[in-house]
Formats: sequence, structure tokens, C-alpha cells
Amino acid sequence: VENYNRKVRVDELADRIGINRSYLAKSFKKLMGCSPQQFLVNLRMEKAVGMLKNTDLPVNQIAAQVGYENPLTFSKIFKQRYGISPKNYRESAASFP
Repeated sequence: VENYNRKVRVDELADRIGINRSYLAKSFKKLMGCSPQQFLVNLRMEKAVGMLKNTDLPVNQIAAQVGYENPLTFSKIFKQRYGISPKNYRESAASFP
């Protein structure tokens, strides 16, 4: 959870802990209810929402801080998840303290 902003690959994680990649993915999904990749996206989006609500950082800086090298990728994933762009989310969140 601490390294959510770093580039994380399931096969590297599996190698580090000494288990098969597919076993890790299946075990993780059984325990957490989603794939490791989806868990990471969920965590990154939660962190981004907090930053959009509580900071004045530009969206591209928030994207980088939560682990997205490309701010357009971040914005696309954010919009798919919340149905609104990060910028518009921040504006609407500011209307409701």
C-alpha cells in the first residue's frame, strides 16, 4: 500500500515473494475481491480524490504523485471511474464543503 505511487508489476511482485504470478493473482483476488492491478487503480484514485479535495496542486502533479507518468492516462481513468474529469471533480467538490 505504501508504494502505490511507484510502477508495480505483478510478475515482479510474485518473483520478490517467491511465488507463481498466477497463484499470486488468484490468491489476491480471492482475498481482496479484485485483481492486484484493480486494487492499485482503486488506491490511486482514492488518494487522488483526497488530493483534489484538500490541495491546490495542479492535476498533472497529482497524477504524478499517485503514480501516473502520463496525466492524460490519469484523467482518462479518473473520468471512467467517476464520470467527471479531475478538474471538474475538484470544482464540484469545492461547492460542497
